[in-house]
Order: sequence, then structure tokens, then C-alpha cells
Amino acid sequence: MSVNPYLSIVKQLEEGGEVKVFYALISTTTVGLCVSVGYSLTQALYRMLVIMSASITKDNHLVTTSKRGHVVYNAKEERRLGVWNSGLPKRGNPHGNGSAILGMIPSLVRNIHTEVRKLDNSPKLEAHVGQKSQGEMLMWDAEGRCINAYNVLCENGVIQSAYMKIKSEPGNMTPGHDKETLDGITEGWFDKTISDLTKEKFTFKPTRRVYIPKANGKMRPLGIGSPRDKIIQEAFRAILERVLENKFSDKSHGFRPGRGCHSALAQIRYWNGIKWFVEGDIKAFFDNIDHHILEKLLRKHFNDQRFIDLYWKMVRAGYIEFGKKLSSVIGVPQGGIASPILSNLILNELDRYVELLLEENNLKLQSKTHTIRNPAYYSADYRIQGISKLERKWKTMGKTLDLNRKTERLELIKVRSRIPSTIPHPSLARFYYVRYADDWLIGVAGPSSFASELKNKISIFLRDELKLELSQEKTLITNAAKGKAHFLGTEIYRTSSVKGEIKRFKNSKGHSQRIPTTSIIMNAPISKIVSKFVGKELVTWSSSILKEDNLTPQPILKWVNLPIRDIILRYRMILNGVLNYYTFSNNKPSLILIYWILRKSLAKTLATKLKLGTARKVYLKFGIDIKYRIPETDKIIDFSRPSLLPTPKKFLGNTDFTDSLRVIDWKLRTVNFFNYVCSSCGSSEDLQVHHLKHIRTIDADLNSFDKQMAAINRKQIPLCRKCHHKVHTGEYDGMSLKNLNKIKTD
Repeated sequence: MSVNPYLSIVKQLEEGGEVKVFYALISTTTVGLCVSVGYSLTQALYRMLVIMSASITKDNHLVTTSKRGHVVYNAKEERRLGVWNSGLPKRGNPHGNGSAILGMIPSLVRNIHTEVRKLDNSPKLEAHVGQKSQGEMLMWDAEGRCINAYNVLCENGVIQSAYMKIKSEPGNMTPGHDKETLDGITEGWFDKTISDLTKEKFTFKPTRRVYIPKANGKMRPLGIGSPRDKIIQEAFRAILERVLENKFSDKSHGFRPGRGCHSALAQIRYWNGIKWFVEGDIKAFFDNIDHHILEKLLRKHFNDQRFIDLYWKMVRAGYIEFGKKLSSVIGVPQGGIASPILSNLILNELDRYVELLLEENNLKLQSKTHTIRNPAYYSADYRIQGISKLERKWKTMGKTLDLNRKTERLELIKVRSRIPSTIPHPSLARFYYVRYADDWLIGVAGPSSFASELKNKISIFLRDELKLELSQEKTLITNAAKGKAHFLGTEIYRTSSVKGEIKRFKNSKGHSQRIPTTSIIMNAPISKIVSKFVGKELVTWSSSILKEDNLTPQPILKWVNLPIRDIILRYRMILNGVLNYYTFSNNKPSLILIYWILRKSLAKTLATKLKLGTARKVYLKFGIDIKYRIPETDKIIDFSRPSLLPTPKKFLGNTDFTDSLRVIDWKLRTVNFFNYVCSSCGSSEDLQVHHLKHIRTIDADLNSFDKQMAAINRKQIPLCRKCHHKVHTGEYDGMSLKNLNKIKTD
């Protein structure tokens, strides 16, 4: 059988700088090859064509080269293609001298050379042709540094994506120094901003500095930036995250995708044999970050001067305080979108340093164990064995062991049961490390001197390498058995026994067993949670002793005018927030006190709303679980007692936790108006919300309910479609809109 041109292998197209290579393998041709040259050779040829074509036509047939003529890598740091420009690209001629050498697969293709008049390497072309993601648009040099971050940031799709990410966040309707918000933003703004970025004319506006209270009573500075500047910051942050995320340490959990408080605490759960905790805190971390050190670290990952220039514009934008503009010499603003990932970049150096210490320590442990035999334990054990050996010898001679030796052996057995068989090596120890933002925790299975040495080494590293200061008053060395470390709102300590390192208990069969007291206990700080409730006026605490007799739950009077359903749901939000965060706590059953406080407060709030007088009457009306049926529906909501069985290994991964008590500070005008009836005719069908002036500006006498509405700044009124149309056409002649009908859900 003759072999015609069975294979149509390569077709090269020259279209605006793109090189596309296609291949076609026709089934009938394959059959012909099999007959002519044999199946094995046909299969080899087929594989060669597939590999060659797939390599050359990778990423939607688009061939790209790096700007400096380096090897190009993809977002996963895998080598894509051996691609070089045959000429040196310059600022005015980024395409080199007009030709490129493509697709180097030495065993298959030696020289595939195609003349290209203009090879466009812009991310815009990539996004247009292949609809690539941001990560696919990024390009890397041989050292793993991103070389086109600024070009990607200038893409319209990237800026639009940043806008979509932040547009619904409530803080972006808070004006910065320029008084602008996202309200009224137009397509023209995006075009102008991208043009300014491309021409490197874009500048960040100074932030407006305010102060918010801290838990210790001090004030924390917070920078409120221009909401429109935040769009560029978000695009900047997204590119940083794409480049840096896979280079960060596994010990870091703050402000990272897929990680959070629970992922950090989950690591601590498996620490074993901890003797000492080192609780680390960096003094005024965000305010003292050195800009030049950050630049140096950015240059390790970005070979793009324009991207570095944008970083300098952001950190040197300054801030407005008391009407005066001040420059930012050091620090990044708390509240800035890019601040968290920039803080992780600089503290990643701390993570790597501690990991280096871990590696050095593990090498020492490979040759020697971190524990040695306890002389006290084996001294007692040898004496016990000696007495038992003597008893067996005398037994063969027909003698019995005297009473003194029997008594001595019993006492020694009791002493031995309270002593561990091994003790930490005086010069070796195991230790663990975890970090969340600028808070970190180290667990040391060894002597206190080892913990002190670690603390000093880290303090020196922060001072000399990062120009940061370890807070001596907050960086504590805590005995794991006698004290408690506090990390991410959790009390962490090691189980202990009054009898020493060994704890005795009876198993399910009633037999006595010994267990080492080396496991980690993680508890919810009940007293601190109650203290927060006191601060929100949910409860009063009359004594330092934490028990129900000293606690008096209080109603939330600002919720009295809400529908019953909304009141119950808000209390459930507070309870669920606490329970979801402390799913892992060993003292989970103790959270019943939190449930009791909230249920009693809910009952008192409903008693005030319904004028029942006491919480007891609320329980009689709705039951002990406060079950409530929503009118005209079959849905029942309640405030029933949750399951509080301990689940010490239940962590919720990357869940984004927020303070559930924030619900108390919510403005009441966020109530769903569609649970109401028309304020004019009383209809419950086809409701709409009519917006009017501030109710306190209406010059009229108000009844008691209207006064409550005025006190909470009521600006919207529910109307049916018919009445709403009459209002806007001037035909409305009914009752005044400020005389609201009774809420239907009551």
C-alpha cells in the first residue's frame, strides 16, 4: 500500500504576532500507516506529533516570551517552554529584533524557527485570545520572579474584578479624605484610572486617620482610605497573593486564603509533651514596618520596577490627622486592603528563621533523644525489683518476706507511680511554632532555659533583620502545667495531676490505669465571654465568682420594637457565633452558661415587648425553648438548648469568624420592611418601600410608637403598590404616612 501524504502535521499562521501550530491526524491515514510501516512505528510517530503539537500549541496556541529573554514559567513555577528572543528587547522595542526561537524539545524538534514581525507579549492579548485567569497572565524569569505584574494590574478585567470584590463591603461607602465613595462610579472612571496607571500618573490619596478603642483601654489608629483607591489596592493585593501565597510558610495562618483561626488552633491540638509556652507579640507591628525592608523583600519576588514604584506610592501616600497632612515614613495603615499581605510578607522572614531553628534542632535530635532516663524513677524501680527478687529467693527457701520490706515496697510503688520514667534532656528539646498575623505561639517540650533561649534569638532576629521590637510585657514564658497561654481567644494548657506527671483514672471496666499528662487542653474563656456580655449590657455581674447566682441577664431594650421573629433570630446569631468558634473546646459543656444568659435576656426582652412583666410568663406563653410560629406560615423558630458534647478535634477550617456581638450594634432600619403591612390601607400584598425625609423633620405630633421610630431615625415607610403610586403622582389623600399601622408579625 502506497503512503500518500497521510499526515498533515504543521500549519503555521502569522497573525498579529501570534504563532499557531495545528495538526490533524486522520483515522484513515492511521490505518494506512499501520499497514505500511507497522503498528509500533505508527504509535511512536503519533505520540511524537501529539507531544510536539501540544507543546507548541499550549495555552490556546499562544506563544509568549519573557520580556528579558529568560525562560518562562507558569503560575505553579513549572517550566513551560524554552523560549528566547533572538534580539535584546529594550523599553521602546520589547519584541527584540523580530524573531523568536520556539518550543525546544531536543529529542523531537531541533530547530523550529518562525519569523514574526511583532510578537505581542501583553497580558491583554493573552486575556483576549485565551480568556486566561490572572495567574495565567503572570510571567516569571529564571529566578522565579514575576516580570509583568504591573502590566497585569493595568488590565481592565483585573481592575473590574477588584471592584466586584469590594463593592458590597459596607466600609466602602465610608468616605475617605476626598469625600468620595463607590456611589456614582462610572465606566469613564475605570478608563481614566487605567490610562493613568499605564502612563504611571496614578497616585494614591492620603488616608483619613481615626482612633478606635482597644480591649486594654488604649486607642488604635485606623486609616480610612478613599474607597476608589481601594479598588487599585485590591488589584495590587490580588497580584501579591497570587505570587506570594505558595511561598508563605505552613506555620502562618493569618489573612491567608483557606486558613484562619481554626487552622492555626488545629495545629496546636496535636502538640505533645509541652512543658513551656512562649507567647509572642510584636510591639506596634503595623506602625513600625520598615518600607525599605518591604521593598527588598518584594524585589525577591518581583522583577518589575513599575510594580515596585506603585508600592512606594501606596505606602508613602500619607494620612490626614486633625486636618493636617502627615507623611508615612514607616508602617502600613491598619485597615488598608494590602496591609495584611504585606505584613505576612515581612513576617514570613520570621517564619523561615524559626523553621531554620527547627531544622537545626531536629538534626540534633536525630542522633540523640530529647529525653533521658529519670534517675529518681529508676532508683525507686531498682529498689522495688531488689525487694521482689529477695522475696522470690526466700520463698524457695521456705521463708517469707518481713513486714518492713513489704511496707517499703508498697511505699516505693506509690512514689514511682508519681514519677515519669523519662525527663527532658538538659541540652535538647522539641519545640513547635505557629503564627497568626503578628501573634505567635511556641510550645517547648524541654527545660525553661531552652524556651528563654528561643525568645532571645527571635528578639535579636526581629531587631537586627526586620527592625521590629518584641513586646517584652506581652511576650510571656508560661508553665504549661501551672499556667495558661492565651492565643486567638483560647486558653491553652497541659493536663496536670496533683500526683505529678502521671494521672490515674478508672477505665470503663473499673480498672485503674495510668496516663501521661502531656496532651493539650484548649478551653473557651467563659469569664472573658461573660465580660464581653457585660460590656454590651446583656448581663450584670455582681461578684468575681462566675456562677448563675451572681449574674443577672438584662433585656436589650433597643430591640423591643422589632418583630418577635427578628428578636429571636438575633439572639440565635449571638449564640451560634460563640458555639461555632469554640467547636473544639474541651470545656464545651460549660458554654451552657452562655446559653442560659442569652435565653434569660431574650425572655426579658420579649416580656418587655409584649408587656408580660416577667420572664416566667414568657416561658409559660412560648415554652422553655421559646418556640414561636411565624404568622401565616408553618415555620417555627425557637431558642432551644444546643448540643454541647465535647468535640475536641472539630475545627471549621478557613471559616471567617467575626464578633457575633456586633449584631447588637446593628442599626434597626435594616429590618425587613416586607414583614410589615401598608402604612396607609393595611394591605399585606405587593408591598414596596417609600423613602421619605427624616421623620423628626415632619412638624406634627407623634404618638408613642412614632416617637420610638423617630428615635431610631426611621426614613422608610412600607406602602402597597397602589398607595405608593398615588404618593408619587400627587393623588394620595389618605392618612398621614407617619402614622404607621401595627406590625403584622406581632
